[in-house]
Amino acid sequence: MQRALFQWITLATPRIPQLALAFHPANGGKRDAREAARLKGLGVRPGVPDVMIPAHRGWHIMDPKLQRIGLAIELKAGKNQPTPEQLQWLGRLSDMGWATYVCYSFDDARQAIADYFGVRP
Repeated sequence: MQRALFQWITLATPRIPQLALAFHPANGGKRDAREAARLKGLGVRPGVPDVMIPAHRGWHIMDPKLQRIGLAIELKAGKNQPTPEQLQWLGRLSDMGWATYVCYSFDDARQAIADYFGVRP
């Protein structure tokens, strides 16, 4: 799902230039203890959302609480639920002005991005 989403992001970037800022923080995956410790020392943090787009959307100029400074998406498959660490990250980012979503399909994630930028997917 994430690979397909980033393929779509690449194709949609000419139409939505802010998507050039989209990235995946390489926090996931299985690693041995030594590599995990090395990455932790480099700043890897548990719970960081799968897709980050640090692009401002000032939808509501008159109400600063409704302005958004970025979009964060946690991708889940099947019956998987966000971990407490993931929910904490999403909550903190939301409190700081980010739009945050948990998406269970490619279509949901694509729609979240389109809605954030006010375009059709």
